[in-house]
Amino acid sequence: MLRDDRRGDRRAHAGHRRTTTWTAALGLLATVLLMLIMVDAVAEQRLQVTGHTAPAGRAAYGTGPGRPHMSLDRARVLRSNPVYGVRGLKGFDCRAQSIVDGDAASMAAFMERFTDCLDRTWEAGFAEAGVRFTRPGRVFWDTPGRGPCGDYPVAGASAFYCPINRGMYVGTRDIVKASGGVPGAMYGVYARVLAHEYSHHVQDQAGILSLAWRLRDSTPAVEANEITRRVELQAQCLAGAYFGAVRRTLPMGEGQWALVLNDSRSRGEDRKPEGERDHGSGANYAGWLDRGYNAGHPGVCDTWTAPLRDVS
Repeated sequence: MLRDDRRGDRRAHAGHRRTTTWTAALGLLATVLLMLIMVDAVAEQRLQVTGHTAPAGRAAYGTGPGRPHMSLDRARVLRSNPVYGVRGLKGFDCRAQSIVDGDAASMAAFMERFTDCLDRTWEAGFAEAGVRFTRPGRVFWDTPGRGPCGDYPVAGASAFYCPINRGMYVGTRDIVKASGGVPGAMYGVYARVLAHEYSHHVQDQAGILSLAWRLRDSTPAVEANEITRRVELQAQCLAGAYFGAVRRTLPMGEGQWALVLNDSRSRGEDRKPEGERDHGSGANYAGWLDRGYNAGHPGVCDTWTAPLRDVS
């Protein structure tokens, strides 16, 4: 799940806009020049701070501070991204830590260790692709709090990714409730939630989120929901690719994977009309996860050229 707090973004830039003082004495020509400079500066700042509100005409492979911005067109960012060229993610012998049922501290330890594994794998993958990568922030909450994207927990969600500060937010108790209280032995269900949110960070670092959000904000609601589904289903596929890389050591046996797929299928939006869905049907939500898992690499995760029936 992605959270996009436009109000917070506007507040973040309000001070910047106020610092510019227009002087009539500069004359009309100077004023126009300064306005152009101001617009470009705000564009750069929005790319670096939010990672999802890049202004029209600009996108990036990786948008962290100090990172060069590459002007790229839609086809290259979404359909021919360098990350798709990573063939075979490295698992680094990652092994899941056991979860003690009902123990939030145990769940937090599981999350920390699993996210460490995700860090190593995707850092290596981006290095192979020749794209710079910065690890995401982590907030594994046990009590309510507030971040740049708003309050947490969020109604109806136990986890989300905040593009403003590039942080993963997951509730150590909320994730159990949202997953129907499955026992810790079914750790794959919980790991899938973490891998999905982490995959939004992968999309952010690859420049996909900033362009997708720009496209979404300029289209009617039905088309905007389709774009959001393509983002979410791609995150599922990227999560699956990671599990394919660690299936032997995590481990992720057939029974464990079947539980993960059933859980994802149950989270589908089959009761909603297609035009109102923003995550996809159960079949597609589980299907893209399984697609990535069977391949073990992100090259099969291009949801942007997939037919509408596969992202419904």
